[in-house]
Amino acid sequence: MLRATAALHGVPQLALAWQWDDVFRAGQLERLGAGIFLPPHGEGASADRVRDRLAQILAEPSFRQGAARIRAEMLRTPAPGAVVPTLEQLTARHRVSAGQRVRR
Repeated sequence: MLRATAALHGVPQLALAWQWDDVFRAGQLERLGAGIFLPPHGEGASADRVRDRLAQILAEPSFRQGAARIRAEMLRTPAPGAVVPTLEQLTARHRVSAGQRVRR
């Protein structure tokens, strides 16, 4: 599963996922080049495959680069509390008082 703590620190990950949302995040992690997803079916997560994939992650710099890209994006993303004032301003500007119709 894509762990926010590891991603925030730019650490490549080996994702072992079984539930649908974990599988989605693990696949996304792999597509972004920041780790490897080992699905639970097929060859799955045998000890040999886990060892081999970890060795691959440690040996190939592309995984560190992918993790660094995710980290940079996370740092650029504002915290939820930081966007509240903007949302309040937009709500106030576009609020329709009772009885008014919305123009389309």
